[in-house]
Amino acid sequence: MKRVAFIFLLFILASSLYSQSGWIKCTSNTSEFLTGVSCNESGGLWAVGGTRDEIPYVGKIIHSTNSGQSWYSQTSGTTKYLRDVFFYDANKGWAVGYDGIILKTTNGGSSWQNCQHDSSYTFFSVYFLNESVGWACGTEASIIKTTDGGATWQIMNTDAIRSPATGRKPKLRSIHFTNSKSGWAVGHDRWVLKTGDGGKTWNAIYSINSDEDLRYVQFLSSSVGYAIGERGIILKSTDGGYSWAHQKSGTSSDLWGGFFLDANTGWAVGDNGIVLRTTDGGNKWVQQPTGTNRDIQSIVFADENVGWLVGDEGLVMRTTTGGAPESDPPVFTCVDEITVEEGVLFSYTATAVDPYGYPLTYSFSNVPSWIQISGVTLSGTATKATQDTSFTIHVENGYYSIEQKVTVIVQHPNSAPRLTSPTSVKATEDVPFAYVIQTEDADGDAVSVTVESLPSWLSLQNLTLTGTPREGDSDTGFKVILSDGEDTEDTWVNINVIPVNDPPEIISPKSCLAVEGVPFLYTARAHDVDSDVLSFAFSGFPSWLSASDSSITGTPAEGDVDTLFTVIVSDGELTDTLQVSIHVQTINDLPVWTSSNAVIAIEDEPFSYHFQAYDPEGEPITYTFPVLPSWLSPADTVLIGTPLEGATDTSMVLIASDGLLCDTLKVDIQVIPINDFPVLKNFHTIEISNIEIYAANLDTCVEDPDDALKDLTWSVSCPIPEVSITLQNRALFVISLDWTGETQLTFVVTDTHGASDSVRVNLNVSESSDVTSESNSQIPTRFELGQNYPNPFNPTTTISYAIPFDARVEIEAYNTKGERVDILLSCQLKAGYHELQWNAEWVAAGIYFITMRGPDFIQTRKCVLIK
Repeated sequence: MKRVAFIFLLFILASSLYSQSGWIKCTSNTSEFLTGVSCNESGGLWAVGGTRDEIPYVGKIIHSTNSGQSWYSQTSGTTKYLRDVFFYDANKGWAVGYDGIILKTTNGGSSWQNCQHDSSYTFFSVYFLNESVGWACGTEASIIKTTDGGATWQIMNTDAIRSPATGRKPKLRSIHFTNSKSGWAVGHDRWVLKTGDGGKTWNAIYSINSDEDLRYVQFLSSSVGYAIGERGIILKSTDGGYSWAHQKSGTSSDLWGGFFLDANTGWAVGDNGIVLRTTDGGNKWVQQPTGTNRDIQSIVFADENVGWLVGDEGLVMRTTTGGAPESDPPVFTCVDEITVEEGVLFSYTATAVDPYGYPLTYSFSNVPSWIQISGVTLSGTATKATQDTSFTIHVENGYYSIEQKVTVIVQHPNSAPRLTSPTSVKATEDVPFAYVIQTEDADGDAVSVTVESLPSWLSLQNLTLTGTPREGDSDTGFKVILSDGEDTEDTWVNINVIPVNDPPEIISPKSCLAVEGVPFLYTARAHDVDSDVLSFAFSGFPSWLSASDSSITGTPAEGDVDTLFTVIVSDGELTDTLQVSIHVQTINDLPVWTSSNAVIAIEDEPFSYHFQAYDPEGEPITYTFPVLPSWLSPADTVLIGTPLEGATDTSMVLIASDGLLCDTLKVDIQVIPINDFPVLKNFHTIEISNIEIYAANLDTCVEDPDDALKDLTWSVSCPIPEVSITLQNRALFVISLDWTGETQLTFVVTDTHGASDSVRVNLNVSESSDVTSESNSQIPTRFELGQNYPNPFNPTTTISYAIPFDARVEIEAYNTKGERVDILLSCQLKAGYHELQWNAEWVAAGIYFITMRGPDFIQTRKCVLIK
C-alpha cells in the first residue's frame, strides 16, 4: 500500500513538473503564421509571416524592443506571405517572401521599401554579410545577390541545378555565407549547393545518403557546418560541405529551422512544438519541453541563454536559460538498499524518471569486483567471504545530474559440504588405480558420502575406489554426493584413462612388380591398435626410386635389375620394418632418332641429309620414307637431291623400325632461293634524224625471274655530250638531240639484290631533209590523243598523239578510282605526229584512262587491260 501511494505521489509530482519549461510564451498580438525571426546586437527583434491560405492575405511584420516580452505590428506595405527576415543592425533589415517580394528598411522597420525582384519566384531565405552585400534563395533553384544593400539584385546562374530524376529545378530553402566568397544553400530533393566565388558559380552535391528535404543550413567556419530538414534529419560536415554525417536527433518530426552559436552549441526546431539542443557538436541532441504543440518555424539566440522562437498561429516564445528548465532534476525510483544471499545470483536494476521526459544517462562507481554491470542492471553472486558493501548510481539528463548510494547486505546461510580430493585424475591402462574420497564442511557438520555412476572396472570400499582399466577402456568418471543433513553437494570426478602404447604393424605387400620405362608406385600401409599417428620411412632403395611420406616412386630404366628396399613405420615410440622385393620386367623400346628435325637447302645446289637412329636393345633398324619432296631420293643412309628454281619450304617424314616398334621423324626443310640476274633483250640499232625525239619503255627489254619490273633500276649513258638522255617514270627512255653521227648507248639494269646486266646499242643520227613547205604540211593543226591499239591489250599497247607546235607534253595512266598508276611521257617535244608504247605488265587487269596534257589542252581515252 505504501508503494502504491509513493508511485501515485510521484505521478502527481511528475505531472506538475512537466508543466514547467525553460521556454515562456510571449504576447505576439497576431494570429498569423510566423516563419522567420531576427535579432541584432542592439536588442531589437523582428518576426515575419502572414496569411497562407485565407483571404484577406497579409504580409506580417512584428517588432519587439523589450527582449520579446511584448510585440507590435509594423506596416509591411504588402499582402505577400513573408518567409524570412534579416537585420544587420538596429536600422538596416530585409524581408523576403512569396511572388518575389523583397522588403528593405533603413529605420528599424518604421517604414519598408518594396524592392521586388521577380514575381515568378518565391524567396524562402535571406542573408547579409554586411550592410551592402547579401543573398536570397527560393523556388526554381533561384539565387540572387545584391551589392548595394538590396536596392538592386542580380540573379545567379543555376541552370545546371536540376533533379536527374525529374529534370526540375529544386526549391532552395536556406542560404548562408561565412565570407564574401564561401557560401552554401540547401533545399528540396536533397540538394546541397556550395560556392567559392561569392555566388557566381555553384557546385551541386546531389545524393548525400538522405531521402529528406533540407530546410536550414549554417556554417560556423570554412569547414564546420550543419544542415536540418524533414523527418528529424540533422547533418554535419567537417570538410566545407563536400561530405555529411547523419546525427541522431531522437525525433522523426519535420524540422524547419535552427541556430548555432558556435561549432558545439545549437538548436533545431520543428513540428509539434519540438525544440532540440546540443552542446557537444551534435553528438547528443536533447529535446526541450516547450508546452506547445504548434509547429515552430524559426529560432534565434543572442547568447547561450537568451533566445526566441516563432511558429504557427502567432506563436512567439523566449528563454533566458538556453531553453533548459530552471529546476527539478530527475528522481530515483529504485531502492537504496538490497539484501543478497551467499551463493545466490542477484540482479538489481537502476531506475529514475525525469519530470520533463528528458532521456536519462546512467553510470556507476565504487562497484565491487564480484558485481557485473550490463546496461542499467547489476548482477553477481556473493561468496562465503563476501562482506556487506555498496555502490553509487549516477543519473543525468543533459542539464542536471543526481546520484544515489545503494547498500548491499550479504546474508551467509548454512555452508554445504565440499569435496577436497581431486575432481580430475588419471588411470593407466592395465595398471591398478586407487582414489580416496576426502571432504570438508565449513560448519563442522558430519558428512555422508554416496557414489554413483561408477565404471564397471571400479569398486568402492569405505571411502576408497580401486580397480584396473582394461585395454580399450575410454575416459570415464563418477559422481560423489555429499550431505551434512541440510545441504547436499554433487561433484563429478573425471578419470582420464591413459592407454599403453602398442607397436604399429605393416600390412602392405612384401613383393611387387615394376615394368621397365613405366612409372612405379608403392604405398606402405600400417595398422596401430592405439590409433596413433604413424610416420613412414624407406631405406636401401635403388637410385631410380625416391621416397615421400608413405610412398616410394620411380621409373626403372633400360637395364635396371630386380632389387630390394626396406619400409620403416613408427608411432613415435615403437617401430616395425618390412623388406620389400621388386621384380623389374623388361620391355621392348622404341628406336630413337638422333638426326636433326630441321635443315636448310639452297636453290639449284646439291643437298644431302644423313639420317640416323639407334635402338636401346641393339636391334637392327630399317628405314622408310612415306613423305619426300619430289626432288629428294634415298641412297643408303643419305637423302640427296637439288631444289629447283622456285622450290618452296617443305618437309619430309622418316620412319625407323626395329621390326616391332617404330618411331617417326618429321624434318622441316627451309629452301633458300638464289637471286637470278636480270637479262636484257629486244635491243636493236636506233636510227633517227637529228630533229626527232625518240622514246621507248625499257620494261619491254628485260626479264627477271625474281624481281618485278617496277623494282628494277635503269641507267643509260652515251659518250657524246650533245646526246641528251632522260629516264622518266623509272623506265621511260627518251632521247632528244641536235647532233648527227654514229655512237653507242650503254644500257644497265640492276635488280633489288644488286645483280645487273648491260648491253651496248648502236645509235645512228642522220641529218633531217625536211623542207619547210613539206614540214608545214606534216605539222598537225591541233593537239590530239589517238585511241590506243590494240585495245583491249596484254600487256603492251601503242599510243599515238599529235603536237601542233614545240611544247611540253605529259601522258599519264589512271585507274577507275582516279589514282595515277604510271607516267608514260613528261618532256619538251617538237611539233609533229608521235607514238609511244605502254608496257602494263606490272599493272592489274582492268579499265584504265590515258590522259594527255599540253598548253591549254587535256584529253582522255579509255583502254582495257586483260591478263
